[in-house]
Amino acid sequence: DGSLSDRFYQRIMFPITNAQGNVIGFSGRLLKTKEFPGENQPKYLNSPETDLFNKREVLFNFDKARPSIRKEGTVFLFEGFMDVLAAWQAEVKNGIASMGTSLTNQQITLLERTASEVVVCYDGDTAGVEATNRAITLLQENSQLKTTIISMPEKLDPDEYVRKYGTDAFHELAYHGRVTPFSFKMKYRRKDRNLANEKEQVDYLNDLLQDLLQVDSLLEQDRYLTQLSTEFQISRETLQQQLKELKQKQRQAQKKPQQNRQRKQ
Repeated sequence: DGSLSDRFYQRIMFPITNAQGNVIGFSGRLLKTKEFPGENQPKYLNSPETDLFNKREVLFNFDKARPSIRKEGTVFLFEGFMDVLAAWQAEVKNGIASMGTSLTNQQITLLERTASEVVVCYDGDTAGVEATNRAITLLQENSQLKTTIISMPEKLDPDEYVRKYGTDAFHELAYHGRVTPFSFKMKYRRKDRNLANEKEQVDYLNDLLQDLLQVDSLLEQDRYLTQLSTEFQISRETLQQQLKELKQKQRQAQKKPQQNRQRKQ
């Protein structure tokens, strides 16, 4: 109607700091009320991007978490600011969150300077599980960081889990409830599949063998092949042979761009 309104009206404000601890922007979380239901409003709204504030390069709480990240060599990656704060209350002080976007290569570079392992601890709902899968893929393709995952039970987010079960329970989950990316994939790829159906079972195993190419540890590979062999009553040798063939195809695919470049030279 032509009148002015505050960009952050009816929002809880989070100051956003850079790696040195200086405030470079703000993020406001919508606070719904009867008088202001906030329909068609984004849950989070950030300051406009400037030369100082680029959300692809910023990690919430990184300046405060950095001492703990360096000490432990581990960083916990959360989806939301409230998850970071709840984790801090549970003595998990090496937690950070991206700025409402998927993890970016710029943020990964920032983490690689201070950590050797990233623990992905996203929400337990469907959107969180999909975001976890994207984060794993991005980290595997663009980073040397060791990656582990915490799968939040009961579709809870970390903040909800702390409020429901307490800080001690979350601390225990954070440090003793981690799984490998492949363990996550085994569960993730079961979604929307009827594994009693022979074709879907074969498709599931083919997808998992592709995922197993990302597992460098022979010990881990051996363990997972044994698990799959036992569950689906397929000989371990057959699975191993299939994995070997996939590795050869992968090597050939990687060689082709190199050969093409050499020909052009």
